[in-house]
Amino acid sequence: MTTQPTSLTEIQIERLDDIPLLIGLQQQLGLDVIIDDVIPRHWRHQGLSLGQRDLLPPSLSARLLIVGWNAYILSEADHRKVAVERWGVEHQALLSELFGTSVRRTDFSDDRLSQLLTQLADDEAWRSIEQKLWSNSISVYQLVPDRVRLDATRFSGYHTPCDDGLMQHGYNSNTPQLAQVKLMASSIDCGASGHLLSTEVVSGEKADDRLYLPTIDDVRQMVDESGLLYIGDSNMSAIEIRAELARKGDFYLIPLAKVGGVPALYEQCLRFIVCGSQPATLIYASDNESQSPQLIAAGHETTRDQETTPASGETITWQERILVVRSLSKAEKQFATLERNLQQATAEILVLTPDPGRGRQQICTAAELDAKVEAIKATYQVGEYLHYTAECEESVQTRYIGRGRGSANRQKKEIRSVRYQITQVIRDERAIRQAYCQMGWQLYATNQLQAQLPLDEAVRLYRAAPRIERHFHLFNPPR
Repeated sequence: MTTQPTSLTEIQIERLDDIPLLIGLQQQLGLDVIIDDVIPRHWRHQGLSLGQRDLLPPSLSARLLIVGWNAYILSEADHRKVAVERWGVEHQALLSELFGTSVRRTDFSDDRLSQLLTQLADDEAWRSIEQKLWSNSISVYQLVPDRVRLDATRFSGYHTPCDDGLMQHGYNSNTPQLAQVKLMASSIDCGASGHLLSTEVVSGEKADDRLYLPTIDDVRQMVDESGLLYIGDSNMSAIEIRAELARKGDFYLIPLAKVGGVPALYEQCLRFIVCGSQPATLIYASDNESQSPQLIAAGHETTRDQETTPASGETITWQERILVVRSLSKAEKQFATLERNLQQATAEILVLTPDPGRGRQQICTAAELDAKVEAIKATYQVGEYLHYTAECEESVQTRYIGRGRGSANRQKKEIRSVRYQITQVIRDERAIRQAYCQMGWQLYATNQLQAQLPLDEAVRLYRAAPRIERHFHLFNPPR
């Protein structure tokens, strides 16, 4: 029996790209089932559901509308809703095969995606999704959490802020003219990497330190563990955050922000170790004897009693360790900056007094010379490290009074001119050495006992903590 050849018009070619991989990975994480459990299907909804288990036989895996949308965002690197419908039509046969049910043209319409976003915008639903996703992840990776990393970052953009929008003007030292949105993230600290726990997106005008306690509460509910060590940056050093962690039996490791009484404490600790008799403990990158030890830091520690009364009225007291640590790499970077500033300031000071010549402005008073030198030193912040010497040069010129050709009987006058010439710029090497000894220092605070977290281990732990926002700058517009 002969068969008729298939018409080319009946053949439809679709690119697979990375869509099967992206959808399969989400299904392995159980994201489709989680969405089904948290967000119920509307009884009048047709086509692909958020979690469409009611459309599929029990033997088939559940697929989700959000799984397909996530696949589009990751595959196309495009967050727009309007383009998803066309993408769904272009991959209609592939998506139908992966979902196990026919995909309609209107399944990925922007109206339906907007309804999905409205449901995901509910705070309680989002927290429930995060908790369930974390439960699935920890069963996969078999992590035993004991340290949590917290970090806040911001995204800037050329947006016009509105009253109820996320993009708002807030503190931003890099691009203060742009509106921003803030993201608070937490992760289980696994050394060189971390496993993301939760995220919280807030409007850009909110202060960073107000984001930590809500995130810590979310972590406690997800992990259901106490006695964890929370590691964060200086924004986490607010006394209210430290007191709450101590009250709940948790621990913290944070650098102290130089606000309030911390600058005075900083100067006191530096006097003890730099100018006093306090010995420093040397800290190496690895305590493994098989590896060549690399000196990375030095420091010492002290303790103090802390007490605060939050808004609840309950007085909280605890003992806190202050770690006075000097990072050698940070000290070298700061000294290199100082050395560069010294060289640039020296070069600019020397050209203040050029040799006399046409178009070369001369400095005629000592006060003017000193003012210009001090302005240069202030610009480069080297006022106490550079000094200069200058000579006063006077010249006398005799000229005839009045106009016309000179003669023996005409009256003459003497014109005296004064100029200052810088002869040498002197570096105060003793002051420079003292400045170097005070570079690279940072105060850290922790309430964990020394037996559980020694000084050297605390330093290595903080340096090895993953930076959650390491690549977030890619989302910001170029400056």
